[in-house]
Amino acid sequence: MTYTLVYVSTLSKTMSDGDVEQLLDVSRSNNARHGVTGMLVFRGQRVMQLLEGDEGDVRALFRRISDDPRHTDVVRVWESTQHSRRFPDWSMRFDDLESLSRPLSDDPGWLEVDLSALADAAPSSPLSETKEYVQRRAGVLRRALVSGDRLVTTLAIILHGHRPEAVLEGDAVVHLHCAECRGASGGELDHYPCSTAKNAIWALEAAAR
Repeated sequence: MTYTLVYVSTLSKTMSDGDVEQLLDVSRSNNARHGVTGMLVFRGQRVMQLLEGDEGDVRALFRRISDDPRHTDVVRVWESTQHSRRFPDWSMRFDDLESLSRPLSDDPGWLEVDLSALADAAPSSPLSETKEYVQRRAGVLRRALVSGDRLVTTLAIILHGHRPEAVLEGDAVVHLHCAECRGASGGELDHYPCSTAKNAIWALEAAAR
């Protein structure tokens, strides 16, 4: 089983590009040695980090972070246990959200989903609604993950878990399904957006008003 912990914090001072690179180099080396994966995002001095791996290793790492003088107001906002990792290939995925106007990450597994494999849809078709939700999801996640609000950050983590996943089905057509619901439904494929994703997007958009 994989233990996941998410925290938010405030840096005691703004980090330079060199400071960030040094932090990432050390974090990735330590994480790889202990089998910890996850992601780190920040905007200015606000930080959100997701850590996953053996529960003992993750909890020990979180204690070190909590005692690190570079972090203040460290708050654990989410923890869970699941069968598989959300970020198995990332010793520590990093994204700086300081500029919300810049293009999103070119990694479709992060915030955006590559829809090029899906057929074009008329505005009134179910696929058109799916595309709209995928685009809305990326927009609200960028703003919510480091909002500093515990409820908003928790909703963002829930929404990120209920992410769209492209699946080639028996009709040789690619369809989008919820990765979280699909993995927990005994093989049944739940189409995206699932009800949890819809509710989380709605709640995050309402919180941003």
